[in-house]
Amino acid sequence: MSDHTEVGTGIFHCRSENRYYGFFHHGDSISMQYHEVEPDFYQNILRRGPYSEWITRHGLGTEQSQPPDLFFRGLKIPVSPQGYSHAVGPIHASIIEPGHFRFALVGENIQSLNIRLGFQHRGILNRLEGKSIAQAMPIFEAISSDTTATYAVVASEVFEKSMGIDPPREVRLLRRLLIEIERMAIHVGDLGAMAGDIGYYPLQGVCANDRGAALAVMEVLTGSRFGKGAIWPGHLFLNPSLTALKAREAGARLSLAIGRVREHFHRAVENATIRERLQHCGRLHQRQVIDEGFVGMVARCTGLKRDLRRSNPVYKEGAIKLDLDLPREELNGDAWARFYLRFLEIERSHAWVSVHLQDLAIPKKMPVPEYFSQTPRMRSGVCFSAAEGWRGDVLIALDLAESGIIRQAYVRDPSVPNWRALEIAVRDELIGDFPLNNKSFNLSYVGFDL
Repeated sequence: MSDHTEVGTGIFHCRSENRYYGFFHHGDSISMQYHEVEPDFYQNILRRGPYSEWITRHGLGTEQSQPPDLFFRGLKIPVSPQGYSHAVGPIHASIIEPGHFRFALVGENIQSLNIRLGFQHRGILNRLEGKSIAQAMPIFEAISSDTTATYAVVASEVFEKSMGIDPPREVRLLRRLLIEIERMAIHVGDLGAMAGDIGYYPLQGVCANDRGAALAVMEVLTGSRFGKGAIWPGHLFLNPSLTALKAREAGARLSLAIGRVREHFHRAVENATIRERLQHCGRLHQRQVIDEGFVGMVARCTGLKRDLRRSNPVYKEGAIKLDLDLPREELNGDAWARFYLRFLEIERSHAWVSVHLQDLAIPKKMPVPEYFSQTPRMRSGVCFSAAEGWRGDVLIALDLAESGIIRQAYVRDPSVPNWRALEIAVRDELIGDFPLNNKSFNLSYVGFDL
């Protein structure tokens, strides 16, 4: 299976041009091309691809395809005479977001799962229309707040492409440092959450505490634990009190925390009970990844090298390059692979970040961009950008006016294609393993419910 097999990863109907823009994932990059409108375009896309049904419905809406509604009227659940149907949600315990999961089971075994989202539609795309750069950036940051830095970087790059801005090297490096710090923080938290789901509390406790060390580095650099308000087109608003010494001290504390996580992780994976609990649970195959267009961790947990960081020169510059070559022997597409992959990515991100924190070049006071005080000059039309966040690649395309006002926005969170992966992974699994499988993916409801 080729790591660079092309798959459709997004589709955007630009109203001002009455043209459909398609986005294609090539393993380490994303390209854009357009489709002219033709009769029965929607049905042709569904019939011959190259986009999955989840990508198509997310990009083009559901009115033309008339799918079953959120209450499952008109949906025939494939329940055998010996089986039954079991519904979960959309209201869940605690603070989990709303989603409806309809299982068909025989005894304790899941035969199929149908997921319906959209209960928390926030009108993000409508809110972005008519907004200037300064008005839009806080909205992009809030799309999925566990991915604040990545969304801010991608949105900034779209505006920069339209304005013809090339940020200084120090700014480009710091942005990627923030994305990798975000990756470490969430991965450490997820390791602990998965450990808690299988009752292994030593790792859960360490991760719950030491996740804060990565967030503390983010706060030292930006003044916010999640990096809010720091990343803007052509600019970085860093913590006013940031010094090279504080960056090194925060990096040293992070190294101690990652060391504790490493120790407890290795102790956990040597436990036969834990391996038995996670291995062969919720398995995906590379062919399914390619056919359905899965991205990010969901693709890499099967051993595929699908990662946009591979084509970004920032990760290859300086004293150390980010190591993205993962040992495939542990990456067999199951819950164990998603558990192990998180640790591998933590280790590699930490090695890269810690070196740069030791000798951090803090940009001198940068002038505030002109778009805060006057109308910028933009290239009218559709621009896009994408970056590899901790879940996978975040994709944003904007139809911009010459004044910089957003005429229309398209946002594709990595969860959009990857919810389908959860439906596939739980087939023939025990219903009691669904929470573990769900946690191993940790997909975003709000990233889907725009």
